[in-house]
Amino acid sequence: MKNLWKFALLFAGALTFTACSDEDKNPNPDPDPVVTVTGVYVLSEGNYNNNIAGDLTLYNPETKEVSNGLFKSVNERALSGTSNDGVVYGSKLYIANTDENIIEVCDAKTARSIGKINLNGARCIEPYDGKIYVTSFTGAKVAKIDTTSLAVEATAEVGDNPEGLVIANNKLYVANSGYGMGNTVTKINLANFEVEATLTVPTNPVDLFAEGNELFLLSSGKYKADYSGYEENPAIYAMTADGVTTKICDATIAAIGGGKIYLVDNNYYSTTGIGYQVYDIATKQVGAWELEEKPFSPYAIGVNPSNGDIYVTSHNSIDYGTGVLYPDYSGNGYTLRFDKDNKKLDRFNIGVNAGTVIFF
Repeated sequence: MKNLWKFALLFAGALTFTACSDEDKNPNPDPDPVVTVTGVYVLSEGNYNNNIAGDLTLYNPETKEVSNGLFKSVNERALSGTSNDGVVYGSKLYIANTDENIIEVCDAKTARSIGKINLNGARCIEPYDGKIYVTSFTGAKVAKIDTTSLAVEATAEVGDNPEGLVIANNKLYVANSGYGMGNTVTKINLANFEVEATLTVPTNPVDLFAEGNELFLLSSGKYKADYSGYEENPAIYAMTADGVTTKICDATIAAIGGGKIYLVDNNYYSTTGIGYQVYDIATKQVGAWELEEKPFSPYAIGVNPSNGDIYVTSHNSIDYGTGVLYPDYSGNGYTLRFDKDNKKLDRFNIGVNAGTVIFF
């Protein structure tokens, strides 16, 4: 999950590239990922305003062993900027660091840095067919990057403040948040990497999901002019290839996997508490998501593509002396792991504001 209020992004400009990797000599791009999962990274964003760097937690699902602060331990330095997204693709781990305009490239198994790609406002990553596609939050662009040379091969103009992106039917769809005011998704033809259409969608689109030919859009909603609530609640929508949306239900966090979309509605203006629901893609039905243990303040969801296990990250609570518990945005959090039947399998500690779960 990417929270706009955490960032003070002031820079925009040209895309540049720096990298160093022994794999550059390999003429073959990294293959598409397989679904056999042996490890999990939980990527923490840190807290930019409080000078807290992001980092990685390594988790072994079989042994339940946990290694916190992995990136700093392996590389003897902190991750650059706000670590907003990450993915393992082929032999590499890619981490988008928004505030420092860097995509960190690491060995997937060890998390040792092997190169960097400079990209203004590097935000969200989508891998496909030997390339990674990365949105430039401050540049209103999406970059196409080769996974062998780590070179930016092309860029396409999209809307303001692009966030999540997804590929379906050889088209790339990019959610243009407009820093909370946008209402478009850019559709790009991957064959020529040219914009095919600009689709009008609900306000503040932040993420996209796909299963087969079906597309889904997550919107963070539209605030009232006085910020006393929402004119449009955050919600998940079914979306056609031409941008026609149908609301499924209110939601602020979502993850797709195993034919389902897992949904959390943590609307801060709601008086009914945090809602947990699951959408069955085949039946198009929304039901209650009955977790054995509810997280205090859910922040991100990940679904293991091998076995359907569900990982939910959460902030810990903090009391500022008033007797009321709030999410601790500057302290370490935790992850709850459930099986596909929602039975709790584990709970383990993670870093600060952990917004991405990465399976490899």
